[in-house]
Amino acid sequence: MSSSVLSLFGVSGTTSALSLFGVTSSASKVSGSSLVVEYNTIESHTTASVSSFLKLHPSVLTSVQYFKKEIGTLTSVDQLFSNKKLYSFVTTALGITTWASEPNMVKKALLDKTSGSKNLATKLSDSQLKSAQSVLALNTSGLSTIQTSSMISTLITDFEQQSYYQGLESQYPGLSAALEFRSQVSTMDLTSSDAIYTLMGNGTLKGVLTTALNLPTELVYQDVSTQAKEIQAKINIHSLKNKQSLDRFVERYLLSYAQNANGGANNNVGAQTALGLLNGSSSSVNLMSIIA
Repeated sequence: MSSSVLSLFGVSGTTSALSLFGVTSSASKVSGSSLVVEYNTIESHTTASVSSFLKLHPSVLTSVQYFKKEIGTLTSVDQLFSNKKLYSFVTTALGITTWASEPNMVKKALLDKTSGSKNLATKLSDSQLKSAQSVLALNTSGLSTIQTSSMISTLITDFEQQSYYQGLESQYPGLSAALEFRSQVSTMDLTSSDAIYTLMGNGTLKGVLTTALNLPTELVYQDVSTQAKEIQAKINIHSLKNKQSLDRFVERYLLSYAQNANGGANNNVGAQTALGLLNGSSSSVNLMSIIA
């Protein structure tokens, strides 16, 4: 019996909550059933899980202490981007993934003062960059916002959450994306006409959508509006406002992810059966985020 993801949080022994369901994991296979059970176990105890995770990972706390100490000493925005540790902390906290390895591009996007379609973050169709631009206000307020006690506290909380997700991913691939999808979508305004584009502009959220819906690989070659129509034809985004519907959709993603990771439905009979119950289907799915 393999150790559970709960071992990340100080649970001793090798017995996982999954053993209650007769599920074992394999070094070479991703179990859809395992992912679903772990998702439901952790999702209901997220706060306690994050706290326990931090106690076992002092490097995260070291990064937090460094950020708290250094962020207030900056005198220019340029210093934020030239300090690799601070830059990494902020981009991790804000969930900037697609362009994180390109600090010059991120800097250009966050400092862009243009609006509408001319704005770089808008051109990149990256909702994470657009959100960061709005939250930090580096383009209009310089360092004044990011150096406030409230923003520092928010970034620390978000950094700890993102570090927790990364820790989960090392043991259960796909689980961190599932939890992040649920966390973000549950607080998102899904009634907005732009909601679908906000989801698509986040690489992680889009990956969950396309995987759960078994959209074809060829979709990446379509423009953003066509991709949006394809997604909306398969799911009513507004339905995800309902907690039960949201959880069911996330579970569908996990089962489909496991199928794809194992090379198709035939390699994961349990996931195939469960997906059938969720009215899903099996196909190979491209998880890459499309930047239009």
